[in-house]
Amino acid sequence: MIIPAGYFILELQGRTIILPNTLTSEGLNFICEALVNPQRPAPLGYIALGTSVPSGGRLGNEIVRKIATYSRPTVSIIVLTADFENVVNVTEIGIFNAETAGVLFAYTTSEAISTSKLRVNYRIEVSSK
Repeated sequence: MIIPAGYFILELQGRTIILPNTLTSEGLNFICEALVNPQRPAPLGYIALGTSVPSGGRLGNEIVRKIATYSRPTVSIIVLTADFENVVNVTEIGIFNAETAGVLFAYTTSEAISTSKLRVNYRIEVSSK
């Protein structure tokens, strides 16, 4: 059994905040399609911020989306990272596979975050049982 586990790591003003993720039904479908469909979906590569609550396969009020850098610190860990500036009242963060629209793979919500610099890391750890 392959078991993916993801979470968000926020770095701001000398603090690190770890938030759990919610994998969407579209995200589960994305995993299945990426594994077996010859016309695989576009890879995950965008992190978006919003000021509401995710709903219906999208962020409730997306305010910015950036392309993420990709790293593999180990064979079983994937990290997507994006840096944002001057964010105000961010309460939702999502992972997408397109610059606009696309699949909302996973998201998290938090209390409102306002900061001059915010680094968002989305970490996926894959294990087998």
